[in-house]
Amino acid sequence: MRFLLICLAFLLSACDSGVGAPPVPAYQPEQLAGLRTRAVLVAAEDSIKAFDNATARFATALTARGVAASDIHRFSAKDLAGTERSDIGGVMRRIGTLDAGPNQACLIYMTGHGAKDMGIVFQHDDDYLDPKQLDRVLRLGCGVRPTVVVMSACFSGIFSGSAVARANRIIITAARRDRPSFGCGAGDVFTFFDDCFLRSFEDRASLTWEEVARGAFACVEKKEAAEDSPSSKPQIAVGAAVRGLRVPIIR
Repeated sequence: MRFLLICLAFLLSACDSGVGAPPVPAYQPEQLAGLRTRAVLVAAEDSIKAFDNATARFATALTARGVAASDIHRFSAKDLAGTERSDIGGVMRRIGTLDAGPNQACLIYMTGHGAKDMGIVFQHDDDYLDPKQLDRVLRLGCGVRPTVVVMSACFSGIFSGSAVARANRIIITAARRDRPSFGCGAGDVFTFFDDCFLRSFEDRASLTWEEVARGAFACVEKKEAAEDSPSSKPQIAVGAAVRGLRVPIIR
């Protein structure tokens, strides 16, 4: 394990130099459909059941859309069957070794609590994953392949900024970098954003990730208005090379 961590750290430092980084292809519309999806779904902590509920439901929704179960890596802070342990090192290694190739796309979905101006909190590490760390492992595991990142947490808009945004990436966040998101009570089945995102993703009318985001954002706005909650202002950043990137097809 220590050897793997040392190797990963070496590769990350090499990525920081930017040497030899290939240019992002100018993807054509037909190249952005029917891609094999390599997915990492992360419940960063288990303080409430809603986080694991969301990754479980998303995994089911992905398989219903034709994503192979072997291409879905689910992380949990609990010792749940069929999941990997949710710690920063393990999540980074998994993303960094996705090895996405031609005709493949990456999908990263994380849900949990957010720390303002820091990132996603990982309970077992008593630490957080920040945008620069995420960018580094995305470059390792996904390179220039079409990549979708969904960050569901308070203050998660920090991930839609320049540290993560790239021409080949779509970044969707539950809130602006200075806003909380809602629905994290002990009795909530899903957070507001997770519920809305999953409903929009499962809607057969949602053909692209941008359509999924628009549906989710409208749903969140309605939930917040009904609860008289301040607006979380969910965000989306769409790279120039992946506009119109389609969600996995329904088979």
